[in-house]
Amino acid sequence: RALRRRSRSTVAVRSLRFALAGAAALVEGAVALALIFANDRNDNPWLTAAVAVTAGLSFVAAGLVALWRRPENTTGFLLSATGYLWFLGALGESNSPWVWTVGFVAGNLAFLAFAALILAYPGGTLGRRDRWLVAIAGLAAIGANAVGALVDETPVTGCPRCPRSAIAVTDRPGVKDAVVLVATVVIVGMLLAVFAILADRWRRASVAQRRTLRPVFVSCGIALALLLAAVLTDRIDSRAYSAVWVLFLLAFAAVPLTFLAGVLRSRLDRAAEHAVDQLVDQVQP
Repeated sequence: RALRRRSRSTVAVRSLRFALAGAAALVEGAVALALIFANDRNDNPWLTAAVAVTAGLSFVAAGLVALWRRPENTTGFLLSATGYLWFLGALGESNSPWVWTVGFVAGNLAFLAFAALILAYPGGTLGRRDRWLVAIAGLAAIGANAVGALVDETPVTGCPRCPRSAIAVTDRPGVKDAVVLVATVVIVGMLLAVFAILADRWRRASVAQRRTLRPVFVSCGIALALLLAAVLTDRIDSRAYSAVWVLFLLAFAAVPLTFLAGVLRSRLDRAAEHAVDQLVDQVQP
């Protein structure tokens, strides 16, 4: 009886933690919606809200389900982290210079969690090479925005209505452009490296492993290709960038569903393999 009470208490505490985690995501989503619709620079607030907020909530929801079903696998944690950090980008919709600056500098953190998620799947662990890759990409993505906000009063090109940087100590757009160019080259190289790693993992995977990897690799491959196109078009044409970015958001929102299906399928595959092993042991004399 004492064990049953302890078990019920543990389940209740765990359920409360997950409920609070879900509520936090809803609060973040509500704040993001408020910022998007209060923004006087967004020409399509309904489209932005529908796609961007859905993407963040889908990552959090899929992550929490994966954590509930497979708490030992960090894939669920990385899925949730990507969703929670994704909403930081909504701060860039603010009309307040300070809030906007935080969103501008920290808005790329979600992509670092996303990169870690891809590289850690399906086992949920990152090797040394993977950690270095994420760290270098993070330094380029976050560092470039931080430097841009420090040395350029209007660090976003092609956005005359964006707030001014709240932390600018000088106004040298040329320095910002040089830093962004270097960071873009680094990020493109990191994305290509991720593609190469995924291709190598696919080549070395067994037939059974490929069944688990296929939907995730396809969805992530499409999202990464569109993200790469967005990074490149951002430096060329603002209209093309906007179109590619919407396509990326649509692909990005679908990614967590494939991860969740893969996590749950891998559990079923292991259970089936265990059942087969037990059957074989029973049949053998």
